[in-house]
Amino acid sequence: MFTFSLLLFPLALGIYFAETKKKSDVILVITGSLTAFLIFALKEFLTLSHRIIPLSLGINFSYLFFRETFIPIVLLYGVFWILSKDSAEYKFLGFFPLVASFFTVFLPYNVITSPEAKTAFEILAKPVLYLSMIMNLARGFQLINSSLSSKKVFPVIHGSLIIAFSILLPAMAEALFLSDFPWYSYIILILLSLFITICGKILKKNT
Repeated sequence: MFTFSLLLFPLALGIYFAETKKKSDVILVITGSLTAFLIFALKEFLTLSHRIIPLSLGINFSYLFFRETFIPIVLLYGVFWILSKDSAEYKFLGFFPLVASFFTVFLPYNVITSPEAKTAFEILAKPVLYLSMIMNLARGFQLINSSLSSKKVFPVIHGSLIIAFSILLPAMAEALFLSDFPWYSYIILILLSLFITICGKILKKNT
């Protein structure tokens, strides 16, 4: 039942390494994975109750966004920026292997332990949404990094807009689902997220 959730991110990381052949990024994968395991070990020891899901779009979005998107990404990637002595380019381009490896562990755990674990949204849509988001964020950081050498303002604006918009989509789509909104409302957001990802891949190949 959970095969798709378990294998999607490892497959994406495998494709990433096949395309980039960056052996130095293995340390980022190890760091991201171990961080996720540490977080869940602490969570299991320190928390005993499950959340009761309200039919409130705002409450569900705030909870999901800060717990499953903002805090994991900002803390993990922020600490990486602070502690790493590598170049800014390495830090920008290291976003995908670091964060994707974290979600390789983080996302399946959340899906399996979720009260909605047996729904198609949790098993199929949620992994796709988060992988798409991480790919879009990575694309945004790549654009910002490209501005360092080209000294052009547009890549920074373009990349920042992609990051600011894409980071909201998974939590909003799941909040719509949990708040019992019509099915097409979150399907639109899923398709929009995939559209941004596909456009980013096409533009990257043409540049």
